[in-house]
Amino acid sequence: MKSGLQQGHADGLCGIYAILNFLCDCAEWKSEKPDDALRYVLDAVHSFGWLTPYTLTAGFEAYQLRAILDRLFDNYRMGFRAVPLQDVVRGHPKLAAYELLKALLDKDCAVICGHDSAHWLLLKTTKAGHAVWDSSNPEKPSKKFDGRLAAFSLESGVVMVPTSAPVAEITL
Repeated sequence: MKSGLQQGHADGLCGIYAILNFLCDCAEWKSEKPDDALRYVLDAVHSFGWLTPYTLTAGFEAYQLRAILDRLFDNYRMGFRAVPLQDVVRGHPKLAAYELLKALLDKDCAVICGHDSAHWLLLKTTKAGHAVWDSSNPEKPSKKFDGRLAAFSLESGVVMVPTSAPVAEITL
C-alpha cells in the first residue's frame, strides 16, 4: 500500500515549518493554535509578495526566511533578531560545523540551516537539551543534536539571536 504525501514530498515549506517550530516554542506564541500561527507566518510571506507557486514548491531562500522572521519579531515585539548564518561563520572560521552550531545553541540562539542541499532544519535548545527539528520526518520530527547526525550545511541559513525586548525610550 502506498503511503500518503507528507510535508516535503510536493512542497518546499520546510523553511516555513522551521520558522513555525521556532516561534511556537517562544513565550509570545505558546498559546497560538497551529493553524493561526501558520496564518500569521503566511501573512508575513504574503506581505513580501513571496506567496507564489514557485516558493511553495521550490522553497524559500535564507534571505527570505530572515526577512519573514524579522517581520514577525517586529510585529509581535519579540526579543530576537535574525542574522545570516554566513556572517557568524565568517566570524569563527576555525570552528567545525558541529562546534559552531553547538556554541550557538549554548548561547540560546536557534539556527535554521541547510541539510542535503535542499532542505531546512531547525536547531534549538529545549528543556531536554539541544535538538534538531525536521518537518519532513513524520516518525521522529525532533532528535537530539549530536555529532553523529548527518552533515549540516553552513553555506546558508539564519541564526535567531536573543535580544532585549523592544522598549520605546521617550523623554517625558
